[in-house]
Amino acid sequence: MSLNESGKFTTQKKKLQGICDEHNLVFSFSGKTYPTTLVIKTTGDVSGQMSMLEEAEDDGYRSPDAKLVFSIKDGELDYGVMGGAFRISDNLISKIKTIYKKMHYFWLQYYHRELVINDVVSANDMPTFDDEDDEDGDIVTEVFDDISDDVDLIEDFDDEDDD
Repeated sequence: MSLNESGKFTTQKKKLQGICDEHNLVFSFSGKTYPTTLVIKTTGDVSGQMSMLEEAEDDGYRSPDAKLVFSIKDGELDYGVMGGAFRISDNLISKIKTIYKKMHYFWLQYYHRELVINDVVSANDMPTFDDEDDEDGDIVTEVFDDISDDVDLIEDFDDEDDD
């Protein structure tokens, strides 16, 4: 059985939770603003801080108030550190980036589905991309029509064989 967007989002969230637990980190995802954001920080507890100092050689040093902030705006992933030093391995940052991209995608799919299903935005008010051809908003059909004009359909080949 396939999971819906909410289930897929939850799966990614659990993966990220496991990674954070393993490295004494916590995270928060916000989809209530644009752009969506993912904030990663240290656990902040004393045992976490001691463990963090012990593992500084493996994971890198992190200031207690430092945050690693991710966002996707205009289709571009951006991330940076705020509030001090936050050093982690390339492998760990790569894992977090991959999971965040998936969470972002599933969030957008879920959000769009909820808008459509619950009729929050009427079809006439839905945002669309500009159509550079004739401005009727149906560029996919127009491209397909252009392609099919240049391609012999399979039925045409079958008809030729019957002669």
